[in-house]
Amino acid sequence: MMITALLLFATLQSQITTIAAQTDATVGVAAIDLESGRRVSIHGDDHFPMASVFKFPVALVVLQRVDSGELKLDDAITIEPKQFSRGHSPLRDSANGKPVTASVRHLIELMVVESDNTAVDYFIRRLGGAAITTRIRALAGDGVRVDRPENDIAEAIQTHGIPAYVRDVRDTATPDGMVRLLANFAKRKDGLTPASHDLLAHFMTASHNPVRLGSALPPGTIVTHKTGTMPGVFNDVGIITSADGKHHIAIAVFTKKPAAQNEDVALRVVSQIARAAYDSLTR
Repeated sequence: MMITALLLFATLQSQITTIAAQTDATVGVAAIDLESGRRVSIHGDDHFPMASVFKFPVALVVLQRVDSGELKLDDAITIEPKQFSRGHSPLRDSANGKPVTASVRHLIELMVVESDNTAVDYFIRRLGGAAITTRIRALAGDGVRVDRPENDIAEAIQTHGIPAYVRDVRDTATPDGMVRLLANFAKRKDGLTPASHDLLAHFMTASHNPVRLGSALPPGTIVTHKTGTMPGVFNDVGIITSADGKHHIAIAVFTKKPAAQNEDVALRVVSQIARAAYDSLTR
């Protein structure tokens, strides 16, 4: 059994390395089949900018605060135009330059399903990146950190450039750290009530973000995920559930490059890595 597991790991690692060679970006991958414990990790301890992937851990911590009573899902939150964030934000776009009011539940939905920057920035400002990171470390150890709102990150990229962004340790995750968090989420070891867990899982499964991990997976496979895109960064992380429900794979695929990436190539790399991991780990 040990020899078989080692051969499986070596073969899958070789496959992923070959796939990753299609891009000149650095590719980090971690994946684990939660039923068998089989896993793979490449650049697993390297730090990668999360981009919007960080909306998953932020949403998780927000829902912990809901469960503790600090926030309520139906609380009405008013966001002023000066709090609108640059980049992708349907909430800002619909406000027509005026204050907008939304419930905590709707802000979480916008943050996860639509990847709304204004929504996530509201919660980061309210809770603080350090407090969010502390909560995540309690669940999954080191390897995932949230520091700044999206708006600050975008401003830093504009001011200092892409190379500085991809070198910065702030707002990064290691593939291994993210997969630990995803595995605990999948196992419901996430500090959430069943209702809050199910809500977040529903939003991640209903995501309107591009389906990267799922692009080459077999029909009927369910992908509960969060993507992330910034200049030089193209990511997707999540939980893959096989069509028969017998396998759940926590997987993180991160890419980084000190210049803009060819997103067609990046999509092909992410999707092919996900398929290789799925085929190997569910075998």
